[in-house]
Amino acid sequence: MPLPPRRVLTLSEASNLWGITVAELGWHAVEGTLTPSMVITGVVAEIGEEVEVAAGRSSRRFHGQKTLTGLHDLIGADVWPAFKGGTAVVRRLKPSKPSGFVEFRQPANEVTVTAADLVIRFTECERVAATYGLARPEMVIAHQAVEPVRPPRTRGGALPGYEWDRIWVRVCTRIYDEGRPETQAELVNDVLDWLATSGGALPDTSTVKKKISMLWREIGAQ
Repeated sequence: MPLPPRRVLTLSEASNLWGITVAELGWHAVEGTLTPSMVITGVVAEIGEEVEVAAGRSSRRFHGQKTLTGLHDLIGADVWPAFKGGTAVVRRLKPSKPSGFVEFRQPANEVTVTAADLVIRFTECERVAATYGLARPEMVIAHQAVEPVRPPRTRGGALPGYEWDRIWVRVCTRIYDEGRPETQAELVNDVLDWLATSGGALPDTSTVKKKISMLWREIGAQ
């Protein structure tokens, strides 16, 4: 049985894929064309959003503090020095909503980042490739196209080998911490990215989508 497909590209892999330098990747990250990510472990962050309280006035609404571990998206301008071969200091993450904020509180309110820490999510590479007609990431990660071995279904229809209890905990935690995603695809990709970094058997996209479809019908139209 092969290892589950890797869901990220390194900066070197992405630059080779699209024929540009790592620094050029950094410019696209700064301009918002491309979203970089990194793995964090045990970082306490304060989560909330900016809400309009009057015409032209906004106020911060705090949702509390959470300990974050796993693959998270970054704001390109914050890690620009890392793309140039230096060290960046990160004090926040890219929120799932434009009005949101996720700011570090511990350890010491910041995390140092180098180019070796940065990756591009596979789904983000696919989005950029589709938008701008570029080479797709499966050209770099050949085993990405390998279908996982599907264990036989039980009478109840569940797929043994996939830790659905853990997956549902992740779905609930994601919605509680960061709010309802804008699309069902965003929630599916979050589950797959989390599984890729936390270990365990990795279902294919259609399997996860089918599993959470009933939940999404309840929350997606709100």
